[in-house]
Amino acid sequence: MAVGSGSSKRPESSMRRLPAPGSAAELASTYRSYGVCIIPVREADGAGGQAKSPYVQGGFKNATTDAEQVGRWWWAWPSAAIGLPCRANGIIVLDADRHGSGDGVAEALAIFERCGVDPNAGPVVVTPRDGRHFIFRRPESLGATNGKVAPAIDVRDNAYVIAAGSVMATGRPYALHVGTVPQLATAIATHSLPALPQALCDLIAKPVSSARVQSARSSVERQPVSGGQNDTDPRPRLAGLIRAVATARPGHRNATLHWAACRAGELVSAGLLPSAIAVAALVEAGLMAGLGERETAATVRSGISTAARGSGHGR
Repeated sequence: MAVGSGSSKRPESSMRRLPAPGSAAELASTYRSYGVCIIPVREADGAGGQAKSPYVQGGFKNATTDAEQVGRWWWAWPSAAIGLPCRANGIIVLDADRHGSGDGVAEALAIFERCGVDPNAGPVVVTPRDGRHFIFRRPESLGATNGKVAPAIDVRDNAYVIAAGSVMATGRPYALHVGTVPQLATAIATHSLPALPQALCDLIAKPVSSARVQSARSSVERQPVSGGQNDTDPRPRLAGLIRAVATARPGHRNATLHWAACRAGELVSAGLLPSAIAVAALVEAGLMAGLGERETAATVRSGISTAARGSGHGR
């Protein structure tokens, strides 16, 4: 792939030359060699675009780990900063700024404290204006996300950030708070970063659409169950539980799911609803709400088991 490499062709002898120690090209080669896909981004404002914008057509969607392509890019733009696509690398970043819209770092630390999250659980990058990038592994079950957590905190998901180690034309770096670039690159490439905690997933997940909730409810209502079309028919109640879980507010989603599982468990214990239908419906509702798959399944089974033991709660 030769996207955005311009009309210049790098000589073969130059393509085999090792990048200079400490150069932007060496940094790019380090990320690439560990299996992290990258793009070159502008280190300063220029005729082609603003600082931090991609040099290449297609932007972060054309990121690669290909050695030849990366070599051509940094031959063409030897001072380019490294753009780190988030979703393509399996990461999600909370980008807290300290300019323009308030103190995003202080806001982020307050959010972490409220959610019971260690702000240093994952890698932290100090940005040139004393902001912070809080980097986590993106949970596979996380759906669409909001673009902001607060006015000065952006959620970088289907986007990119400037990689640690990059230096802008001002001389200001993106510096890892703890650790080294090879350690960070290894953790990204091997998907061994700490996952974004569930409390933060709840906070940034987009609300589920009413159309999707209605689709799930309709699917339940078509299921054959033993109650029939009378007062003991469990399907309307299960459909209501689905809606309650799928539309629960951030910070209340897991508790709502457990409550709903207890209520569904009562229907199962009464012989009105097959356990498999209850589990499948509530797991789907939890995923729609933005909860993680493993946590959702465990909570649903716990709630149904609680009801089976006669200790359901939260009516």
